[in-house]
Amino acid sequence: MCRQHFTSVIVGVLAALLFLLAGCTNDVHPGQGVSDHGVPAPIILTDTSPTHLSVAIGVTIGGYDATSRDTTEIAIQFLYNGRLVQFTKGETLACNGAKPTALTTGFDQKYPTLTVANTLIACTYTSGHTSGTLQFRIPSGPVILSPIEGASVARSGATLVRFQAQGALSGIVALGIQQKAIAHITEPGVATADTSRFVAGVGSISLSQYPTITGAEAPAFASLQTNCTAIAQTDVTWS
Repeated sequence: MCRQHFTSVIVGVLAALLFLLAGCTNDVHPGQGVSDHGVPAPIILTDTSPTHLSVAIGVTIGGYDATSRDTTEIAIQFLYNGRLVQFTKGETLACNGAKPTALTTGFDQKYPTLTVANTLIACTYTSGHTSGTLQFRIPSGPVILSPIEGASVARSGATLVRFQAQGALSGIVALGIQQKAIAHITEPGVATADTSRFVAGVGSISLSQYPTITGAEAPAFASLQTNCTAIAQTDVTWS
């Protein structure tokens, strides 16, 4: 084989300068400068064996629109001294028994959330005659229990939101046509929002958090970092 889109690892100018000053043990193709957006372009290495690469795993569970609400996106990127690696020699990544995926600058796939929640993802990276494994467990995403999708919700100074989530929340927000209200947690799994000034009509309630990815290992690689963003949203009508 978990924000749609994985937030790419931020590459600073300082990292690029340190790379140039420190020298390297891996040959780099010439002509690799800075992109039009001021970010160092992906780097092409002579040796892309696991020991030369760092791994960044990003998981995005759910989303704010209908197309992403029930999906989980898994993005895996490979870096060298803080720069994305561009693969040119047929390097592949195969996860959980699936057919190997040919890499360009990384791996990015979407899955139905129900099929991958709480699942251990195990992948094998292959570069020529060398390979390395990496694994991580996708956490469960948050759920808004009430109001339910499509419900008509009376506007009030304490609109009740019930939810289920593992770990700390980033926030719960109620949206109206032109209004926004931050909900406040009153007890575990319960929050309230002041929607009394909302205009009657369509709206939504969204919940976001940053769950912890557990079981992450990449022993053959230089380093490993993980990130997960989870979003739950329900559309309602304010009455």
